[in-house]
Amino acid sequence: MKTKKIAFVSASALATGLAHGQIVTNSQIIYCYANITVPTTTAGFAIDLNHDGYPDFQIHFDNNNARKPYLDTSKYLGQPNFTPSVLAGSGDGLPLTTIGTPINSSYESPEEYGYFDEDTGANVQGAWQSGGANIEGYVGLTLQDGGGNFYYGWAHFVYNSATVSDGAAGEITLIDYAFDQNPGETILAGENAPSGSAPKIVVSPVSQTNGVLTSVQFTAIGTGNPYPTYQWLAETNGSNTYTPLVDGGPISGSVSNVLTITNLVSGFSGNYIVELQNINGSTVTPVPAVLTVAPLYITGLTPSSLTVFPGATASIYVGYSSAVPILSFQWLKNGSILNNGGRISGTTSSNLVVTALTTNDTANYSVIVSNMFGAVTSVVDVVSVVLPSSPYEQQVFWTYPMSYYAFNETNDPASGTAVALDSTAGANGLYGSDTENGNPNYNIAGPNPADGFQGFAATNSAVSILNNIQQTASIVSLPPLNLNANTVTFTMWINPVGTEPDWAVLNSYRSSVSGTANGMNYTSSGNTLGYHWNDDGNTYNWDSGLTPPIGQWSFVALVISPANAVEYMFNANGMAAATNNYASVVQAINTPGFIGGDLHDGNFIGNIDEVATFNQSLTQSQLTNLWTAAVTGVVTPPAATLSITASGANAIISWNPPVGTLLQSPSINGPWTTNNAASSPYTNTPVGTMFYRVLAP
Repeated sequence: MKTKKIAFVSASALATGLAHGQIVTNSQIIYCYANITVPTTTAGFAIDLNHDGYPDFQIHFDNNNARKPYLDTSKYLGQPNFTPSVLAGSGDGLPLTTIGTPINSSYESPEEYGYFDEDTGANVQGAWQSGGANIEGYVGLTLQDGGGNFYYGWAHFVYNSATVSDGAAGEITLIDYAFDQNPGETILAGENAPSGSAPKIVVSPVSQTNGVLTSVQFTAIGTGNPYPTYQWLAETNGSNTYTPLVDGGPISGSVSNVLTITNLVSGFSGNYIVELQNINGSTVTPVPAVLTVAPLYITGLTPSSLTVFPGATASIYVGYSSAVPILSFQWLKNGSILNNGGRISGTTSSNLVVTALTTNDTANYSVIVSNMFGAVTSVVDVVSVVLPSSPYEQQVFWTYPMSYYAFNETNDPASGTAVALDSTAGANGLYGSDTENGNPNYNIAGPNPADGFQGFAATNSAVSILNNIQQTASIVSLPPLNLNANTVTFTMWINPVGTEPDWAVLNSYRSSVSGTANGMNYTSSGNTLGYHWNDDGNTYNWDSGLTPPIGQWSFVALVISPANAVEYMFNANGMAAATNNYASVVQAINTPGFIGGDLHDGNFIGNIDEVATFNQSLTQSQLTNLWTAAVTGVVTPPAATLSITASGANAIISWNPPVGTLLQSPSINGPWTTNNAASSPYTNTPVGTMFYRVLAP
């Protein structure tokens, strides 16, 4: 066996700020820079070691509720090309090794899975345990083909074990991994190119804007054998000359793959490149990374955009980086100064709030942030207040949801940044990159008139869940509901493509710490509807007996009330319902949610549309109204009330439902004027006689 050597390079600083999935392939070694962090709050991320399109390994945090990291192959033992194994010791402990260690048949034995070393009490230990510092190292992996040949590879991790204790295990970052395509060939831990390879840049540094007195990091990733050296160079203040950087003062890492500059001042603004060199050649990043040092840096507005129905609340936060105190905030609407009053508050703070939105609030919102070095204006946040576009949307709106995802977006989920809009509160979700929607590349249709549903637009779209891999890329991620109740209703439309996986999830809010789960799912049979509430066995082991037909749309609902839970199913066969007469405890649903899976149980395979949550226990009549609006296009308006009560010299005007626009007039015959500042309940001091009415949206 030939001897290999590899130079050491630290990658502890690689766990921030770069796109993942950069792949380099040659005749011998396939190398991938991943940079994916797996926190305890998720349950896994798949690795395709040889990039043949079939996942081989999954990183998990789980072991009988003690949340420790491990590598698992059990989901992929049936993949058609190879049998994956981790190279682990006795007791399934997964050893951590250093760069340059030979990975071959003499390293460790192939195992189905390996925990990152644990003792008999299921606590992380050994090389993966520390007093709080990050741990960095490599694990050995192998794939066996049908002819019995073994192919070897490695995966490189940085493990943050600062919070390691029984039942919790920090977070782990997959930095990169590599695979030798030659059967039986030894690969060294960290080896990313064949012997004799000249340097090649895999990841170039990216341009950044940072505030005065803050810090910046530029990162570059290269391949080569022997491993290349790094030298950072800078062209500042328009000098047109690149000068090698030297460590000292605010500069560190000038000859490593990560350059750090602290206490930034304007003189550091400029262009930065890095040169990689070994005995086989050299290369320089083709495009310089531009550093802009600003008086302060606005990281963005959250949410970045809002498209909501009238009556919703817009709450917009500005994120910023400033090493000195902020002197002022000033929010703008279409470039004009906003003032507090009525429905508007927070105009001179980091959080602007506009309640009871009307179509008049549709605008571009931005903020000016100032410190002692100057002022910076943010990008605009587009707030669009739109009326429901179909009878079904109108009926949902009149039922007053706290969140509503219609999945009518056409942005491509493959980008990894496609937003699923919430039409009621702006609690936007995120499409997984492996899902599909109404984008022209996929044209996933939701219920529509061609299916017999006159209450939807002909172009109505849905989200499609395509696989049963428990990772965020496969499903839709949601922000927390922030609901503390045992009166709640979940509704959605589903179209399954076949028998579902056991416990297939429709929607779920699951805590990674307590394990509690709340939402709709299939039962263990994969055919009938069930649910989770407080992750109580009396809820998830209950079987409704309701079987959604394959290949057609059904409207399904879960109604939680203190005394029981009722599941409904409406479709071409009529309406059916089942009741679990088991008390529902109050649940604090304050963790992120998911649609189509929850990173723990099986994914629903099929199409999902019109997912809504209501902070009330809807009646069968209200659900029937939603079904009727979908089928016939005929909506049922809610009953409306308007009341006026005296409070000293003030009058309190309240209306229910609390949406719409307040109109007022000194005469019952008009003329009526619009009070755009009013939201229910509205307090004012009348002067003379005044009449009020509410214009419903």
